[in-house]
Amino acid sequence: MKRTRSNYYSKKSQSGFTLVEISIVVVIGMVIILSALQGVNIIQDKRKVSSGVNQLTQIYQGAADWRATRASYAGISMAVLNNLSLLPNNIGAGVGVNPWGGNYTITANAANNGLVDIALTNVPAGVSAQMEDKIEPSTSGGNTSVVAGTTVTSTFE
Repeated sequence: MKRTRSNYYSKKSQSGFTLVEISIVVVIGMVIILSALQGVNIIQDKRKVSSGVNQLTQIYQGAADWRATRASYAGISMAVLNNLSLLPNNIGAGVGVNPWGGNYTITANAANNGLVDIALTNVPAGVSAQMEDKIEPSTSGGNTSVVAGTTVTSTFE
């Protein structure tokens, strides 16, 4: 039997990928990429929490230095600490400088002016509990932290 040219091409095996196969590969690739991005976000959150705790510690150290010559924390503020150069330049007056672009504030504790309250604003809900957990064990004494919305307030002795 003689093969004709059109018969030869119709019997030839086809090679390549089908649309379904390509779609499956694309979906799998997207899942891998999304998983990697989520991992990057978790790492960035941890870095920001560590940075926030570090800055909070620096602010507290400046406050402790300020209080060393006073009977209480009455009259303390970020502006006062900044004007006396008791804060690092990257913190300054505390406006828009925390890792989430929020502010730091410092005041004498309302119930006991021998204690000082330092607050961070604009902390995302997903990481505010992490901040609270990191702050309390990192300081000694009866220090506490409270989360209210997007604000984490820590009270130091």
